[in-house]
Amino acid sequence: MKRIINGYLLVFSVFCFIIVSCEPVEGPVGPQGEQGLQGPQGEQGPQGEQGPQGEQGPEGKQGPQGEQGPQGEQGQQGEQGPQGVQGEQGPQGEDGKQGQQGEQGPQGQQGPMGPQGGQGPQGEQGPQGNQGPKGETGTANVIYSEWLNFTLANWTASITFFGQTRREYPINVPQIDENLLARGTVMVYVKFGNTSNRIQPLPIIQPILSSTREQVLNFRLELGKIQLEFYNLIERTIDPGRISTGNQYRYIIIPGGVPSGRLKNLDLSDYEAVIAHFNINP
Repeated sequence: MKRIINGYLLVFSVFCFIIVSCEPVEGPVGPQGEQGLQGPQGEQGPQGEQGPQGEQGPEGKQGPQGEQGPQGEQGQQGEQGPQGVQGEQGPQGEDGKQGQQGEQGPQGQQGPMGPQGGQGPQGEQGPQGNQGPKGETGTANVIYSEWLNFTLANWTASITFFGQTRREYPINVPQIDENLLARGTVMVYVKFGNTSNRIQPLPIIQPILSSTREQVLNFRLELGKIQLEFYNLIERTIDPGRISTGNQYRYIIIPGGVPSGRLKNLDLSDYEAVIAHFNINP
């Protein structure tokens, strides 16, 4: 047994010597073996640093416009800004056309009567005239009209008389002749629509068509007519306007044939007393 083991040892020693002392001869490469199974995935490594930003690419085409969104709620009003510098005043515009005359305002209260003037000196007595025929006495000689409405169309256009603008209203009365102008007495009374229960004798000075302007309504006598005169007391160059329908006038004519004794104690400015005295319908 011991010999056998020694024999194996000798053969192994010789084999080792041959291997060490001989140069190896490279043989042809054998075919690649099959790929082994993939091993398990390793853990993810740490993230690397961000690289530099690349150049901007070309701008793409504009996409279609989207639908309009719902309107938002109205915001709060902002504070008022400071007032700007006032601009220069522009040129004055042309005067506008005169507006239409307004409606007649309410009649104001009658002002107090002024003090009576002093009596003038008595004139010399003239020569006695021839006695005329006896005339009728009483109411039959008194001439009077009914209450008549003012008519706008009967007023004249505004006229200037010694620097004063006025309007006139002619009333035809054929009974006014030379004899009546010389010896008769004429009274004109008016009443305004808003104060129809107040009758005033002319002349009057008070607001008539204007609540702030004193106006004068007077009259004068001419052959065959009574001429009413209407003008402003202070604003002499302003058109006073026209008294319209709804306001009335009336005249009473007392001829010279009426005995003066019948008029001695009669106040002609008292309309009620006059119509009662001559038995005239009111």
